[in-house]
Amino acid sequence: MLAQASSTSRARWWVVLTGAALVLAGCSGGGDDGSEARDKKDDTASSIILPSTPPSARGLATGPALEPVGLVKASDQLDDQVGQSVQALAAEGRSGALVTDDVVVAYSVANVSGYDPKTGKTLWTAKLDMGTGTTCSLSQPETADVKTFTVLYDTDGAGCEGLATVSVADGKVLTDVDLGQLAAEDDTEQALYSADDDIVTIGKTDHLLGQVGRSEDVGMYAVDDGKPVLKAVLGTDVKSVSPAAAAPVLVVATGDDADGDSACTISGFALPAFEKSWTTRFSSVFPGRSSSDCLMSLSPHDGTWIYAEDGVRNSIAQLDATTGKVIGSVTQADGVDQEVPADQPSLYALENDQTLAVDGDLVMPQVRSIARYSMTSGKLVWRFDAAELLVDGVPDGDRYRVVVRPKSLTSDGRYVIATASGQSSVEVFALDAKTGAVVGRWPVPEKYRTGLTLDPVVVPFPGGIALTRNFVDDLGAELVGEAPGADGADVYDIGLFSWPKQR
Repeated sequence: MLAQASSTSRARWWVVLTGAALVLAGCSGGGDDGSEARDKKDDTASSIILPSTPPSARGLATGPALEPVGLVKASDQLDDQVGQSVQALAAEGRSGALVTDDVVVAYSVANVSGYDPKTGKTLWTAKLDMGTGTTCSLSQPETADVKTFTVLYDTDGAGCEGLATVSVADGKVLTDVDLGQLAAEDDTEQALYSADDDIVTIGKTDHLLGQVGRSEDVGMYAVDDGKPVLKAVLGTDVKSVSPAAAAPVLVVATGDDADGDSACTISGFALPAFEKSWTTRFSSVFPGRSSSDCLMSLSPHDGTWIYAEDGVRNSIAQLDATTGKVIGSVTQADGVDQEVPADQPSLYALENDQTLAVDGDLVMPQVRSIARYSMTSGKLVWRFDAAELLVDGVPDGDRYRVVVRPKSLTSDGRYVIATASGQSSVEVFALDAKTGAVVGRWPVPEKYRTGLTLDPVVVPFPGGIALTRNFVDDLGAELVGEAPGADGADVYDIGLFSWPKQR
């Protein structure tokens, strides 16, 4: 299965995109549970090399580190700006990667290149004239056997209006259009007048979200022969879109309904025709809340999971993908000191874009932990407690500063890949998707950490993992990344690493 992820800023609609699947199951945590050594065949099936004995979830990682395959240093332009505020860099700093059968395509700022996943060698660099702009996003195909991909990019910091089709094999730019110029030439009711920053890939077809003509409507446009073609009008004030995991349905959260009354709704559009099949009012999902005033987002890996907040309460809910009926919901008072039952997740400061969907359940980051929750049972399936986990370079007294987050799944869905990030260090670890037990821990070598330590984007590929720099820091730090220190340490935007073979 092809994976794609990115670190990016969003300038227009608050949109969460992508689709993926997971698997998991009984509350457990730590790694000192005497688990039996696993069958070595498990590692091959998951394209991940695990130690024969599970590591401890306490203290520092004691096993071998990830092995560098290929690294891309930070661009001179951003090196000069490292140390500036997050806001100063958010419009320029973006990175991410996608994995095809033979090539890892990674981008950082204005560099879009293909890399050999075995050697790290740069195979090609796409010739795109981005000027002073940046890459906004790439395709997100559901399979790895793609021959081309789409790039949405910005040339001058004014918006993502460059749209190109690129060959996976050699990086040749096959089509390249200016969306602003297209809109000026095709000033019709169905023209794409202004596009959002993200590409939505459904099956093998790329789509753009954008303003329909000069109306207030937001539409879904298919990229056909390198140009946008309107497929459906989704509504106005689109807050979030995401495919459902259990059915071919695109879930859309909007700030009004089709009749124009200012009620927040969640709707399901049956694919591939984009026919609206159901609509559910926000107030029906979250009783006691007004439908005219909502702040909500959909899980990027399963749009049927909805997160809502109003400054007083935090809530999650799950809808049936085919009917839109409410399966269940949970609401908690806002605040870090709120007591939460042991079998329930904490919704305080929940970041919905960091959640993963697993067989209908939701894997979510918590304060110093990761949890899987089942709305069907109304209970946690498991919780991985990282309170005793230490990251190299973070003093024991500052362990509360270490942030753990689920990032991805192995290709067979058996393991959750996660990161533990500090201000100057990061490690990757894996959890058993059924039990939540830690099964592997790998620090990033100190020499190659700078630039990749603050909650990096993580994309696994056969035999290894790609880490790309997170330019939009939301870990509470004032700076984006670390400036090269007195020792002249290099700063990296992209790192390809292989799993260590020592067992």
